[in-house]
Formats: sequence, structure tokens, C-alpha cells
Amino acid sequence: MPKQLALFTMVYDDDVFLDIFLRYWAQFLPLKNIYVLIHADYEKYEALAAGCNCIRINRPEMHKDSEVDRWKMISHFASGMSFMFDRVIYTDVDEIIVVDPDIAPDPVQYLLDQRYPVIAAPGVDLVNIEALEPQPYDPAKPVLSQRRHYALNSWYTKPCITTKPIQWCSGGHFSDIEKVHVDPNLTLVHLRLFDARIFEDRSAARIKMISDKETGEPISGLGGKTWRRTTDQFERYFTDDIQQTDKIFAFGHEKKSHEVRGTRDGYVLRNPKEKRTIQRIPARYETLF
Repeated sequence: MPKQLALFTMVYDDDVFLDIFLRYWAQFLPLKNIYVLIHADYEKYEALAAGCNCIRINRPEMHKDSEVDRWKMISHFASGMSFMFDRVIYTDVDEIIVVDPDIAPDPVQYLLDQRYPVIAAPGVDLVNIEALEPQPYDPAKPVLSQRRHYALNSWYTKPCITTKPIQWCSGGHFSDIEKVHVDPNLTLVHLRLFDARIFEDRSAARIKMISDKETGEPISGLGGKTWRRTTDQFERYFTDDIQQTDKIFAFGHEKKSHEVRGTRDGYVLRNPKEKRTIQRIPARYETLF
């Protein structure tokens, strides 16, 4: 019997990202192997994800441990599926895992062929440099043909690919597994900053979600750490001398980032680093999604 991979994601107000996510993964997986956990607007997202396994998730009132609880739930879902599938992936809907096209044409088959129980794909932020790419995102064209600039960010080198039960901390950046294989042939492309206009709209919605209804001020402890960040995110990057790279993987950066610095509450903590130097993706990646 052929090996099987299950893919999970979760949506709240993520129309653009869900469209990108499903169009990419549907090239390699039957829709019956894709699970979409829906946190709001159930009918809308069930229509957008037609053919996938859509699961309606209750959304309690926001509280300081909302993200912690959400990630515990996600961990239980993925862990349970590891008993039924040969490999399980969970990524947020704005994260896409690709394999170097010089290595393999199909990320699913590539991952099913790997022997490592838990794998992390080196993380990068795809960044909209408006001075070079001022046009708005066009869903009719591949994302990576419109947004060609990235910065290394090993906060997104997440241990999100597993063959066995796993517990992820809030954000999925760390887990309870110490031995994690960082695969140099993979990349996790984080799309949060891929389009300045989309980021601005999404950021405003996130801030509103965690703000006091009377004062309008964000409530301490609510939401993820990045939910309070605004468009000044784009100003942090160095764009004076953009180099095109032949390989996205940076060995020294990932090796240092992946060193274990201890444990807390059962999670293995590492040393993720966020770089601010912008580089250009290799041309062979531009049609992947």
C-alpha cells in the first residue's frame, strides 16, 4: 500500500492565504488528505476548501492563554493522525513548504521517502520590497514570480513535519522532541510580509481582535507576539546590496539557530535568529507556487 501523508492547516480570516495554500498543495496531495480547521465563517471556508476535510472548531472568547490552548489542540490533532498516516504536516495557512526543484519535483513524495521522524524546513520571510515590486499581488500569477525577495528567519524553521506524536508550543516554533532533522533541501516560506497591502489589512484586523472594545488599546497577553506589529516591519530590512543566491539554505545560520539552550514546560528550546539582509530567491523557485 502506498505511503500516505496528511496535511493540516487552520483558518480564521485568511482567504488569500488559503487560496495560495490549497492551490499549491493540491498539485501533490489528494484533497481528502488535507484537513482545514475552521475557526470562523464556517460556510465560507468550507466552500473555499471544498473537497478537503473541513472541521469546524469552536472559538471561545479571547483570553491570555488562547494561543497556548490553540496549539495544544493542533498538537493533539496532528499527533492522533500520526497513528493513521505515515507522515503528518501542520503549518499555519501563511506558510508553504517547498523542496529545491533541483532535488525533487514533489515535496510530498520527497518527505515520504525520508527516514527522519521529525523534520524542520529552514524558514524564510518572503518580503514585499515595494521599491522593486510595487505591483499588488495578482492571484493569477505564481507568488514567487511576483515576490522574489526573502530574509532568513529560523523562528520559522519549525519542527512541523512528523511521523509520531508531538507537542508544539505556542506558535509551533518549538516542540517536545529534541532530535529534529533540519533538511537543507526544504524551505518553509512564511508569507506574512509577502504583500504590503494585504499585511496592513490583516494586521489591522488582528489588532482589533485583541483590543479592548471600549478603549481600543491592545490587551496585554492576548494573541501571538507578531499580532501587534505594523507596517514598520518592512523598514527593518537592508536592501542596499541585494544578492541573488543559488541556495536558500544557510548552514551556519541554521546550525547555530538549532542549538539546544534548555527546556521549559517540556519543550526543547533552541536559538532561532531573524536576519534583516534581503536576498533574491534562485530563479528556479519562481514557478513553484
